[in-house]
Amino acid sequence: MEPRSPATPSSAWLALTGINLLMLVFGVQGLHSGDSDTFYHLAGGRWMFEHRAVLDREVFSFTIPDRPWLNYYWLFEALLYGLHRLGGYPAVIGLRAAVLVALSTSLFLLTWRLTHRRLGLTVTFTLLALGLVMPRSLNIRPHLFSYLFLAVTLLSLEWMRGGPRRFPWWLVPLCALWANLHGVEYPVALAVMAFAAADALRPVAREQVADLVRRWDIMRWVALPAACALALAANPFGLSVFEAPRIATRREVMSYIGEMAGIPWSGLFKLDPAASVFALSTIHIALLLALVALPAWWRARDLRALVTVPFALLMVHDKVRFVAEFGVIAVPFIASGWAALRPGHAALRFLTPLVFLYLTVGYAAPIGEQFHAGAYEMVDRYAYPLGAVRAIQQAKITGNLLCNPTYAGYISWILHPEVKTSMDMRTPEPFDAQTYWMVRSVGGSIPLEKFRERWPVDMMLLNRGSSMAAKLAAEEKPEYVFLYADPSYDLFVRRDRIENRPDLVPLKVMKPYEDPAENIKKLSKEERDLLERELASLLASWDENTLAHLWRNLLLLQSDRPQEALTLSLDLEKRFPREATYPYHTGLAHLDLEDTAGAIEDFERAVRITPHYLPPYPALADALYKRGEYDRGLRVMGRYLPRKAFDLNGKEYFLLGNLRYRRGTLEGAADAFERALWLVDEKDELRAWVENNLGGIYVDLGEPERALRLLETASGRVSPFPEADFNKARALAGLGRWDEARVLLEGLLAGEGVNEELQEKAKAELGRGPGGP
Repeated sequence: MEPRSPATPSSAWLALTGINLLMLVFGVQGLHSGDSDTFYHLAGGRWMFEHRAVLDREVFSFTIPDRPWLNYYWLFEALLYGLHRLGGYPAVIGLRAAVLVALSTSLFLLTWRLTHRRLGLTVTFTLLALGLVMPRSLNIRPHLFSYLFLAVTLLSLEWMRGGPRRFPWWLVPLCALWANLHGVEYPVALAVMAFAAADALRPVAREQVADLVRRWDIMRWVALPAACALALAANPFGLSVFEAPRIATRREVMSYIGEMAGIPWSGLFKLDPAASVFALSTIHIALLLALVALPAWWRARDLRALVTVPFALLMVHDKVRFVAEFGVIAVPFIASGWAALRPGHAALRFLTPLVFLYLTVGYAAPIGEQFHAGAYEMVDRYAYPLGAVRAIQQAKITGNLLCNPTYAGYISWILHPEVKTSMDMRTPEPFDAQTYWMVRSVGGSIPLEKFRERWPVDMMLLNRGSSMAAKLAAEEKPEYVFLYADPSYDLFVRRDRIENRPDLVPLKVMKPYEDPAENIKKLSKEERDLLERELASLLASWDENTLAHLWRNLLLLQSDRPQEALTLSLDLEKRFPREATYPYHTGLAHLDLEDTAGAIEDFERAVRITPHYLPPYPALADALYKRGEYDRGLRVMGRYLPRKAFDLNGKEYFLLGNLRYRRGTLEGAADAFERALWLVDEKDELRAWVENNLGGIYVDLGEPERALRLLETASGRVSPFPEADFNKARALAGLGRWDEARVLLEGLLAGEGVNEELQEKAKAELGRGPGGP
């Protein structure tokens, strides 16, 4: 892979073009991250356009209104909103793509220079650096410019080293721009300049200072970082920008943010390659390569590499968010160390192609996966509460909204100023640790009532499945009305905010925290009509609400309208081809129409589309069981069990027991049925079948007395119950009570409504008894 002579510029430009095209594939993805900062920055930019002033106080939160704060990325917000005004979300995404291409170009040229035009090394280490930068670069945040400017700074310093009179004057205005786009990253840039200056001044360290100050080739290394430091003060906040990095010293607030945790030394060298280059294992590979390059740096007395790489490593050890900075400022120097390795070195011959292969696979794997997951939609409907926000908009509800800080920025962007949120993810500025703690703890260690004593709460947008959402939904006389639900979010509104609003349809019949099929069975005709209104209201807010579509599909099926359900689900499949929910709905309709083969095909399609969407698995296994395909059914349940964390419900354990029994795994079947007994309600008819099947297995396992107790209970629940009578006869025979067994078996032969298969089994059992043929 490694050429013996430097590559030609034409081949280098071809390679760079390929890398930039790869960056575009990722750069043009939609806003699919759960990080809501992009929308907060859009909202901040809009506020500045509307007020013709720099945003320097809190305007979006009701917990700390008007608190002053240092908005060290005000210019980024203005730029982002300006682009949105010109071209909407595509223009915003275009900014990310353009910066990514500029960053990849800068890193390529820097690595190309440091490796002395070794194309193989340049491509490999550029891809490695970008793999470390990419996870944070896909979030459209001011960090994008910091990574680009760091790369430009390093490239400019390398150019400066190339001649005694060269001076990269553009770094001075660049730092002034930097202070306004993301004025918190400057210590890294100044440190890099200081390391470069130390390396350049090392050969003349013993000369007289008076002689050195007259030499421009020396003093330019001192003048550059000094001029850049002064340029950083060119911002609306002046010298206050130098206080911005102090936010990292607030340990309590930092502890709330996952990316602010460090990587322990013991975890930095865990060589566990993952399928994606964006996994943390990529930095482990980079560190391994750095160890190989260390002797070359030492021989060359390369102070830049010997200081810069450990400096970047210390940052990563302190906070994992600095992995991106490590990629920009350390990986190119690691590449320079590899370029300086002696010819014929085994590591150079074998490790570089292996790393390149790893990176190729690591970049290719996420592309197909992200495309399949809808990553190229403008705004990811799973990451942000699109439906709930539209419900608030349509209802024209205003006031204070308590919500998770991770998506508060989106809410501010869409609903401000009519709605103010509790707080967003700009921690620790301007939020203090106590405020953040209080907002995060509402409903947990801090009761909602106590929180409301300090701040009025008009609405609550809660993550689906949260304990507070479940509690509010279960209250008989709630103060907060359940107004909206989808698969990810629940919206509750204070009752007095929506009184005398006949246009609004609160959720009274729909119980999102209950099994929809079981819930619908219990409804009267009037309740079903009201449920249809509730579902229509939910879908009017957001027609992609899969939870509402599921309830509507099941309502049609249980109202003896399977053909309507099938038509609806097929239409939804066409509209949302990457959504696994709708093939599952189609399968349910096919089952109701007694098309088991069609249902199996639908469920398998749903599983292929989204393997982690769980409902199709037990439905598919049950359909295969009914078709007699027990091996396939068991394989499906084998895939389902670990995905469900081995925590099935009663029906699922019953199905698993039946499949295991049909394949002759008696102990496994008994285990599944015993678990089902713990979970199936006493009043549920399914319990009688669990007891019957488990009793039959106990007979097969030679425990007739234990079986008889269960079968007596099963017979008492359902009458007539010929299957239980048959197993009871087998248990009695096992206990030597043949006369009682014969009466039951003969009753099965003479009884009406007993299927032929069971009668044949009874006849065979009679034949095995005393006096039989």
